[in-house]
Amino acid sequence: MGARGGVQALKIFMGANPSMNLQPLTNRQLLNNQLVMSQADQDYAAGHIAFVNQNGDALRRGEAYQPASKFSQQWASQRNPQVYAAAMGAMNGQDFGKWAKNLRPEEIARVGGIIGRIDPSTTVMGPTGKAFRVPAPQQQGAQQ
Repeated sequence: MGARGGVQALKIFMGANPSMNLQPLTNRQLLNNQLVMSQADQDYAAGHIAFVNQNGDALRRGEAYQPASKFSQQWASQRNPQVYAAAMGAMNGQDFGKWAKNLRPEEIARVGGIIGRIDPSTTVMGPTGKAFRVPAPQQQGAQQ
């Protein structure tokens, strides 16, 4: 979508959907998915910048340097596609059993962190079938 991905995505959304009232639930879900995708980009960028800064400082101290590609490997190993997809499902009102399926407890906690960074007032379906507010956001980049 280029350098202005958000604007381009909005243009595509508007072109594909002639009326915001056509299917309100679908519109809300598409916008929630866009919010989660944007948060994934922000989380990756924040984690990448922190990684590069930490390793630059280590290099100046004469310590071993880890290339930025190491961060990309770490990011990929965190099962981020599954975790961010779960955040999309949770924000879109899926039952806990569906959005949390095959996630480990720490990954479920990460879903809460992702949603909390998007909108701390969001509620999601929990394991008891009742909606609950996600935990307060913590700014830790890729670790969330």
